[in-house]
Formats: sequence, structure tokens, C-alpha cells
Amino acid sequence: MQMQRMTEMKLTSRPGGAVNVSFEPPEGGKEQAAGEFRPTVLMERIEAHLANPNAPCHHEELLSGVTGNKGSKSKALVLLVAEGKVEQFKIGQARAYRLVKVERSSHGPSDSRGTPPSALVTDHL
Repeated sequence: MQMQRMTEMKLTSRPGGAVNVSFEPPEGGKEQAAGEFRPTVLMERIEAHLANPNAPCHHEELLSGVTGNKGSKSKALVLLVAEGKVEQFKIGQARAYRLVKVERSSHGPSDSRGTPPSALVTDHL
């Protein structure tokens, strides 16, 4: 099986130790990835699971709490993070995830902190 890049993560240092994290399509852009499989049903299941008030949740807890093929669930999760719909961060040494609440305004979408999804500031990495 040939590995394919789904996204490129760009980290930019900010004053005070904060880090800007953005996810971008790999070279070739969205046009190249347009014909690739997107596990949209699993993406919806992951979003629904993270909408639970007990979120954020750890990586393994999330994958075991959603039905479906483990590899496809992992791909769905990567896509959701890359699209800015889910935020990944660390709790101790464990990876955890939470749903990014997107609010629409006249200036375009932003998360609950007013940050566009492509420029989320994450101090937890």
C-alpha cells in the first residue's frame, strides 16, 4: 500500500511561547485530492461524538467510541483536524480532541474564540 499525504501542518512561533497551527492541502492542492475517498459518514460520527458535553476526549477513546473501520476513522479524524473542524491538543502525553465551534459572521467563519480555523492558536502542543 502506498502512503499518501493528506495534509501539511505548518507551525509558526508566536510571542509568549504560543504556536500558530495551520493545516493546508499537500502540493497539488485540493484539485489533486478531489478524487480521493472521503469518509464523510465517519467524519459526521466523530463530530457527533465530540459534540457530547464530556468532550474533549482522548484519541483511543474517540476511535473506540465511534463505529466503523479503524483506518477510515483515523483518516476521517485527520481530515477533520486539517479542515479546522476538530482541534487536536495534548493532555499530558496523550493526544486529545475537541470540536471547534464555528460561528458565522459577516467576516467569515471563526471558532468560538474568533480565530479563523486555518489559523488556530494552540498553546497545548
